[in-house]
Amino acid sequence: PISLYCDEAAVAHPTRSYEVTIHPTRSSE
Repeated sequence: PISLYCDEAAVAHPTRSYEVTIHPTRSSE
């Protein structure tokens, strides 16, 4: 499921995907 979210996050915020990798909990924001 993480990969799926990362994909959607990358589409919405390419730069956000990088933050998500560093801060998984940040995905909530």
